Amino acid sequence: MSTFWYVSSATILASNKSKKRYRMSKKKEQQAIEQDVVADAREKSKFFEEYYASLQTIQDKLSIEEINIMAKALEVATVQAKQREEEKHKEELERKERARREAEQKKKEREERIRQAKKAKEEEKRHREHVASITCMDLPLDFSNAFEGNTEICSHVESIPDGLVASLDNLGRVDIEYISEVTGEEMKDVISALEGSIYQNPLTWGECWYKGYETSDEYLSGNILYKLSTAREANEEYYGYFAKNVAALEKLVVPSIDVKDIYCTLGSPWVPADIIDDFILHLVGMNSFDSEAAPYSEAKYKVLHDEFTGIWEIPEKSRFTKSEHSGKYEEIVYSVFGTRRMSRGNNR
Repeated sequence: MSTFWYVSSATILASNKSKKRYRMSKKKEQQAIEQDVVADAREKSKFFEEYYASLQTIQDKLSIEEINIMAKALEVATVQAKQREEEKHKEELERKERARREAEQKKKEREERIRQAKKAKEEEKRHREHVASITCMDLPLDFSNAFEGNTEICSHVESIPDGLVASLDNLGRVDIEYISEVTGEEMKDVISALEGSIYQNPLTWGECWYKGYETSDEYLSGNILYKLSTAREANEEYYGYFAKNVAALEKLVVPSIDVKDIYCTLGSPWVPADIIDDFILHLVGMNSFDSEAAPYSEAKYKVLHDEFTGIWEIPEKSRFTKSEHSGKYEEIVYSVFGTRRMSRGNNR
């Protein structure tokens, strides 16, 4: 019996030692796994290393319930971290999509600019060819002078200036075809010979090199600034074709003057009477928009001007001295006229 008990006890002890060794082996294995996880986390994030160190410090002080709460908090933090990662990934995809669309838009804009530049270049080329064709002073082979064979108004003259006079007498205008017909000269020679005496009006030439001519007296008069503006525009559009017009008109432009150089006196016939009324109110510190100036806007206070005789009349000259504003404006009168007594004049 003692032998059986000994064997049984030895068997139990061996079994217990084996279980203990197994538990220790599993514990070491778990610790090794935890150490690997911790090491990997430490390597990836410095923050985790600090967090793990703080856990090592307080783990002995935490209860199971507190550890469970922390575990739940970590689960929530894990979910939030995943959401942040998903949002970050989504934002990155959106950013790439925006960048792709912007790149496509820039490509389209660049292609459109190239297309527009090419189109503009082609239009510029066609326009230059068109301008060259209408200003080259070459006539088509089938050209026929409108006055050819017209013996009623076409009498031969000896010179081109005489032809200009005949054109003005018979037609009332400068007509290059007519002058060419009565002189027998080429139209381009007529234009060259009359340079400075005639000018081609860019508003009436109709893109025909021998049409729209006027005498210099007619063209270089009237609204010079408007004619200069149209001549400059036409000169730019037709690549210098109207340069002589621009040069001639620029010589006639009167230099601008400053407002300070324009002198105006009371009684000038070109000054409207209502301006004089406003000036009177200004002298006493009011303007026509003030409510207190309303009584002085009545007809009996209006300045009168006879355009035929040139006589000016200011009714009620003492209007302010007899009013409630008399004392109020004494200082203004003194500062302007050097006296505290307003002119009483004749009350009309």
